[in-house]
Amino acid sequence: MNKVCGFFIFLGCIGLCWTTVQAESFTNEIPGYIWDISGDYEEDLDGVSLEYSVVQDGKGKLSGFGSADGIMVEDGVTIGIHMDFSVMGKVKGKDEVTYLKQKLLARGTATAYGQTINFKASVSMVAEIDNIEQAMSGTVTVKMMGFKETESYYEDLSSEDMDGSAVLFTELWEENGKLVGDAVIELSNGRQIRCAVKAKELVSALKIQAKGLRDDLDSKGSKLTILYAGEDLIFLKGKVSGQKVEYN
Repeated sequence: MNKVCGFFIFLGCIGLCWTTVQAESFTNEIPGYIWDISGDYEEDLDGVSLEYSVVQDGKGKLSGFGSADGIMVEDGVTIGIHMDFSVMGKVKGKDEVTYLKQKLLARGTATAYGQTINFKASVSMVAEIDNIEQAMSGTVTVKMMGFKETESYYEDLSSEDMDGSAVLFTELWEENGKLVGDAVIELSNGRQIRCAVKAKELVSALKIQAKGLRDDLDSKGSKLTILYAGEDLIFLKGKVSGQKVEYN
């Protein structure tokens, strides 16, 4: 045998060890509701401008930061306000209800008549999102300088940029004799949760395990178990961004 020809055959055999074959792709709406409050927010509270950012990770944990500046008038006294604050909390969901707990912890200064005082404050929200009615309701509690007040809270979410729906895109291919791939869960506000995928052919179904990428804060902690019979989704269970989803 020609030695050069034999060498190329040898290289070809090595190449087969890394050959990937495109197998299948799936697109499905995820049954249930997944809410995400990540984003940048701006509010005006009686002359005080509030700006803050919130990140919701793959386990539903909330974190963020922000600041507030402005002028408020209290009992005829003009007060200059500055605050820096952190955001923390959790989103979790099951069945038709999603639960939200969020707290803002602030340190700030108030200036009036040439005098400045330092203060601490907190704003705590405990709320539920009614997935069917597309509305959020609960309570907001403000604590500041010995003052505490709790008020009811209600927000119609029907005009927001998301409705709790989500779509799962999955691609599989064969690599070294195993089915692997990746998946993207796209939420209705455009946020994408990226997952690594492992799959296995069962007697009557294809089983897929999808786990959020460990190096991606938005995705880490999300996981799904999925079963397909042919192209039909027959089972789905797991957590996405702290919220349980299930279909069977």
